[in-house]
Amino acid sequence: MSFEISYDAILARFDDLVARKAIHYAPRSTVQLEDDGFALEFHISTSLSQKPQDGYPVCGHDDPTSEKPECFGLGSDIGNGDPGVLIEAIHKTHVLVFDKFCIFRPQLLLLTSDSYRRQREPLALDDLAVACTVMTCLNRPLFPIYNCGPIAGEQTA
Repeated sequence: MSFEISYDAILARFDDLVARKAIHYAPRSTVQLEDDGFALEFHISTSLSQKPQDGYPVCGHDDPTSEKPECFGLGSDIGNGDPGVLIEAIHKTHVLVFDKFCIFRPQLLLLTSDSYRRQREPLALDDLAVACTVMTCLNRPLFPIYNCGPIAGEQTA
């Protein structure tokens, strides 16, 4: 299965979302180091300063009195404040969206359609198949990152 959106179209939509402040993106500085022959690269950007931290849920699901912004499913803690953030549903198991807090241009997220699955859960075969589909269809040198816990980016309550 492939989807019908081009990398150039994704870049144009990304730039529009940044201009409208629907997503946060700022140029980054890169620090390269080598430790015992192992190359390291740190990317530093102010775009992450807007990201909720310390386990505060993005969508307010834990507070019954709070106004709950729209999310990517009932179980999701990832806000969906702009319809332009959604790119495509893929394999009926995932959705491809723009990351709201970006270091790279563009930075995308693959979210499971089952919004109750969490990043700390092991990857399944369908997760890898969808990542391969996206990388193949966009025909660009991309790299997937798997956030698998609070230190890697997952918000915990």
